[in-house]
Amino acid sequence: MCGRYAQALRPSQVRRQLQEENMIINEAPEDNSPDAPNTTHNFAPTNQGLVCRANSAHFVRQESSDDNGTAPELKTRQHYKLQTMKWGLIPSWTKHPPDYKFTMRTINCRSDSLAGSSGMWTSIKTHKRCIVIAQGFFEWLNRGTDKVPHYVKRKDGKLLCMAGLWDCTRYEAVGSPLPHSREELYTYTIVTTNSNPQLRFLHDRMPVILDPGSDALQMWLDLSKTVWEDDLQNILRPFNGKLEVYPVTREVGKVGKDSPMFVVPVNSWENKSNIANFFQVSSMKKEGSPTTTSKLSTEESSLKAAKTEPSQDPGPPMDSTKTANTVSHKRFAPNEPPRSPLPPSKKCKTSIQHSSSNQQTVSATQSSKLREKQTGLSKAGANKGHAKITSFFGKS
Repeated sequence: MCGRYAQALRPSQVRRQLQEENMIINEAPEDNSPDAPNTTHNFAPTNQGLVCRANSAHFVRQESSDDNGTAPELKTRQHYKLQTMKWGLIPSWTKHPPDYKFTMRTINCRSDSLAGSSGMWTSIKTHKRCIVIAQGFFEWLNRGTDKVPHYVKRKDGKLLCMAGLWDCTRYEAVGSPLPHSREELYTYTIVTTNSNPQLRFLHDRMPVILDPGSDALQMWLDLSKTVWEDDLQNILRPFNGKLEVYPVTREVGKVGKDSPMFVVPVNSWENKSNIANFFQVSSMKKEGSPTTTSKLSTEESSLKAAKTEPSQDPGPPMDSTKTANTVSHKRFAPNEPPRSPLPPSKKCKTSIQHSSSNQQTVSATQSSKLREKQTGLSKAGANKGHAKITSFFGKS
């Protein structure tokens, strides 16, 4: 099955590549015209795709030698046209546009269903064969409940020419001022066959892929082949060329989104969404950038210098006289060295030491005499108060 493919080339680019394969393209839509196809790396059903089909048979007169006496031969050479069509075949006998569910059932056509002489494909397969142009297609690998998208393309980089069928239906034009006017709607389907050994792990079906300019492709588009025979049926075989298949980002599963990264291997260097590449690039930038290295060296040198060099800012100036007076009124315990009233600081340590020579500290002897004097005054006050109380009670 083929339910999503990539086709981001403009009609002019496709035309040039097909002509390089010796295919004459008479007509093609303009790149920016209203009937130009959708160009996207995430092509979904109901999108407007680019299809190649036979245009007309041109007879080329080839003169033969007069010595033979034979009449000139007439040889035919097929000409082709590129046309925009909608993906999801709608048979010409339908009277009303079908719903989306019906269209999804006709995006693919099994090759074995064309072998019979009945079915909806009977009248289409004999007159309306085409090639669907793509760069590659997507298929999802089932791993239990998980589905991993894979991208498949030709290893030689050529266009992926998938065998298809087309049809044209006509509906009454809605809102047209002309009576009985009809609108033409061209649609197509992709023919699928059994997978080749290379893709069998991925899915049991794959599109029928034909080489551009090959005899098989020319036979498939030959307008003179109006009877379905074995030579046409035998074309619908698995591709025996070399394909390239690899997992891609899961974002491709979202219909309507488009990005060139959808066709890039998820583990490749070019895929910027790969988390491993992100960290690898980041580490290379850090290691290989001379600007970053020199900047880091400069910062490290600055940090080392800041640790080893003393601070050049001495802080606000201190009043040495005020400091000395404050310290002289503080009492210290015996044998205890005088302490600064300020907390220890590297910035003011020098100033405190400088002013310590002017301090007038109280000696231990002076402190002892002062305490004795205070004790004597306390006792005298207590005796004086006791005498007053005794005399008071004596008088009473």
